[in-house]
Amino acid sequence: MANSQPLSAADWSLGQSIDLDRYPLHDLDGVGGRALIARCREALHDDGCCHLEGFLTEAAVARSAAMAEALAPQAFRNTTRHNVYITPDDPSLPAEHPARHFQTRSQGFICADLIPADSDIVRLYESEAVTAFLSACLEIAPIYPSADPVACMPISVQRTGEVFPWHFDGNEFTITIALQGAEGGGLFEYVPNLRSPEDENYDGVRRVLDGERGLVRQLDLRAGDLQIFLGRYSLHRVTAVEGATTRFIAAPAWIRVPNYVNTVERSIDGYGRATELHYRRSAQSHDGLRE
Repeated sequence: MANSQPLSAADWSLGQSIDLDRYPLHDLDGVGGRALIARCREALHDDGCCHLEGFLTEAAVARSAAMAEALAPQAFRNTTRHNVYITPDDPSLPAEHPARHFQTRSQGFICADLIPADSDIVRLYESEAVTAFLSACLEIAPIYPSADPVACMPISVQRTGEVFPWHFDGNEFTITIALQGAEGGGLFEYVPNLRSPEDENYDGVRRVLDGERGLVRQLDLRAGDLQIFLGRYSLHRVTAVEGATTRFIAAPAWIRVPNYVNTVERSIDGYGRATELHYRRSAQSHDGLRE
């Protein structure tokens, strides 16, 4: 795997990275493409989560995992504590409020500006066919690639014992692509549609934080799998990784609004640095929910 060579811009094509027999992104108007979109929409409507197994080709997985292994020493690694909204403590709130429930997170991120431009992940991110497919599945048009220079397509790096606790995403939806699974643990757990722009549902969030498992669903992502997830409204986490194999998950970001970047605080907390562009970003949330 370590000897895999990156693809050049000239020889890259969609079929070298994506299993087009199972996922015909090159023909979304065809029978297979329409059926795929319908299946993804149904999953998102019913569950807030669409899981496409083996989305990447085996060769693309091998190249991408090798790339992630090579870049992993440069990942920003941090252990911190945050609430589900990833916001500062607010002593004016009652002690039992979920915004005052802090958990330990341990994780690394390979920042987007470290990923080679000729990699499968970057080519996929820049593909108009991929953007069109995701837009159709989400029933949101248009969608735009993130303008965040460090967080537009980072790769999550989780080693044994590391965990990403319960949280909501800043974006309405997220796309993740598994590049390498853990030997054990590293399970994705989520509670679909726990809040909405009209209702934060603090009581429901509190019950999950207190250990109630009735609404929790679980997904074991494997190398090559793609996930479309409505993480702005669904509480979710990744359980502790077990074993010596590092868990690598790429997270290319598309959003509703153009030129979106993270807040300074979230960029520094998650990626270790903020750029001038982050400091210019408005502090006002785009939908009114807690960040």
